[in-house]
Amino acid sequence: MISYAVRRPYNTTNLTEIGSGVRDLLSASQNELLHDSQVAVDWGRVKRIVDIRSTKWETPAESASGKLALELWEWPAGKLLEVSAKASDPAAASKYAELEQLLRAKDLSLSANQDVKTSVVLQSLVHYPSPPSNSR
Repeated sequence: MISYAVRRPYNTTNLTEIGSGVRDLLSASQNELLHDSQVAVDWGRVKRIVDIRSTKWETPAESASGKLALELWEWPAGKLLEVSAKASDPAAASKYAELEQLLRAKDLSLSANQDVKTSVVLQSLVHYPSPPSNSR
């Protein structure tokens, strides 16, 4: 699986329910990424299927222990905490062990399955009752 990300802040009060509105929110670099990756999106078929509340915490990249980021996603069918750390190659193994020890001390378990957050959400929705449709 190939994953790409181009970050851009959004005003969450103005998020749209339909695909054409999402397309209009994309930045020039996001549109360029779609074009360069040769992905054709049928924006008329894109729709919001779940509301996800996301909260993120990050240490500065230049901190002594490298960059640490936590991102909590919460949606009606579940929640997921992603913990990620970045360290230089020589320090990577020791930083991973340090992170593992910290998570165990906080009673958090590491999953051997490192799926992309979006996949976890979509899989959880398969067994979750769908909300009533607004279409007539």
